[in-house]
Amino acid sequence: AGGAVSDLGVYRMNPDVLTQKPDLLFVEFAVNDFGSTTESIYRTMEGIVRKTWRRYPQADICFVYTIAENNIKDLQAGKYQFTALAMEQIAEHYRIPSIHMGVEVIKLLDAGKLIFTGVPEEHPHQIVFTTDHTHPLSGSGHPIYAGVVEHYLQEMAQSDSIAPHDLGAPFVADNWEDAQMIPLSRIKNRRGFKKLAGKDTVQQQFKKFMPAIYKAMAPGATFTVRFTGKVLGVYDLIGPPGGIVTVTVDGGAPQDIFRFDQWGNYYRKSAFFLKDLDNGPHQATFTVTGKSFDKAALLRKRKITMTDPAIYRENSWLLSNILVLGKLEEQ
Repeated sequence: AGGAVSDLGVYRMNPDVLTQKPDLLFVEFAVNDFGSTTESIYRTMEGIVRKTWRRYPQADICFVYTIAENNIKDLQAGKYQFTALAMEQIAEHYRIPSIHMGVEVIKLLDAGKLIFTGVPEEHPHQIVFTTDHTHPLSGSGHPIYAGVVEHYLQEMAQSDSIAPHDLGAPFVADNWEDAQMIPLSRIKNRRGFKKLAGKDTVQQQFKKFMPAIYKAMAPGATFTVRFTGKVLGVYDLIGPPGGIVTVTVDGGAPQDIFRFDQWGNYYRKSAFFLKDLDNGPHQATFTVTGKSFDKAALLRKRKITMTDPAIYRENSWLLSNILVLGKLEEQ
């Protein structure tokens, strides 16, 4: 998913990856994890590894690292971006091979053969890698990445070592191996939410990864989650009708979470987490406020103009799953 980070990725492992019984798993979060901390990356990436090998010890894993324009200076100075460095610690601990696909891009850039961000028509004699500072162009950027991966896969193929992978001791004791994704249908203490019909256009768009999507039908729609653990999150959608959700944990001060942002002119999978919790029993209540705010101003940050204000008029919430690091208690 565009913009997905490893703290969501580790929750999606069971329903979206391990159900496919992988023989080989490529893991890439080096660009999107740029807003994470090194310690957070340790926990989530190790959780991905341990989830995989706990269920399929014969499966092979390869970490791959891509780049965005804000990584160029580090690579030109001869060092990986901090996200890749953190991931390399996990790779080394578990003896997982890794491929940094950005090194070849930087070589071509330094040789004057490549423009990292530009318009291809304006540089007919050079490779233009991307037009948006991040995503490789299919005709010129992706072939570089593909060539690097092909080269190193051929090198790895020379190894005849086939054996179950031993998990051993964890790199960090508080890794997220136990992260679990729970359908909202299991949360009985809820009111004001309705499951989208199978023929609904939003449900159709996301049915592969969100088989059931629920929508808040009016302000005041609410549900309460009781769990024992230290992290709680929600797997949801951001899009034109998104609004403000108030979260109250253990009777504390309410916190407003915006489920609309400057990319809110289209629907996309997203998530948010309550992370700073003690490892113990908690009760969290989520309520849709219905409060209005200036969505047009947020979109203008990306020079997006509302062409159909009606689709933004709601201040609702669309969600699918609860994300728990711990144990869901009787609801």
